Amino acid sequence: MLSDLEDLTTDFIEEPDGFVTPERLNRAINMAVNQYSKDRNHTETVLLEPISRNLYPLPENWTNGMSQIVNSVVDGDEVYSEITYTIDGQNIKTRYARHEPLILTFKNRHTLTADTSTIPQVDYEAIAAWAASLLLDGIATQKASNTDVTLNADVADFNNQSRSYAMRAGAMRKRYYLHLKEQPGVEKAAGGEVTLAPSRRSIARHIRPEEHLS
Repeated sequence: MLSDLEDLTTDFIEEPDGFVTPERLNRAINMAVNQYSKDRNHTETVLLEPISRNLYPLPENWTNGMSQIVNSVVDGDEVYSEITYTIDGQNIKTRYARHEPLILTFKNRHTLTADTSTIPQVDYEAIAAWAASLLLDGIATQKASNTDVTLNADVADFNNQSRSYAMRAGAMRKRYYLHLKEQPGVEKAAGGEVTLAPSRRSIARHIRPEEHLS
């Protein structure tokens, strides 16, 4: 879970100067999850009730800027759907007006909280590596822009430290990509899977327990 990633990220950095505050660590991990979500698809399937004949609400956990529609099914038929803007905000609009429930499959950002994760535990190393690379880049920038030193020897020392942290940041990014290249992609649906009954007129919803990683 989140605490495991926090511990792993700080282990990768081994930074003694106090740069990595809880706020910076949390921000780096969130950015790493965003990057991972782009590189490893995560799909979810939900059942949406219509607002009108061909208008549906967005899923509750839809992530603007990251979520994308993959497939839409109404009354057993695959239909075209798109995001539309109304006076009430964003909604999903289908081409056919049937006033029937919509089974929507969409790409979404992975979930990572203290209690829940849609990320396979085997990939925690990759996310921690990306988060560490962001923090190490920040340390490198801080060292390079330190204006409190005046002696040439001190300036040279800080510049050397900056280059060292920048190199470590690059090594962590390489570690991220090497890990994902070695690990097969895993797509998990958080929340459930919706299946169609044999009859075109009936819709059956089968929910699987949400997987929690420990």
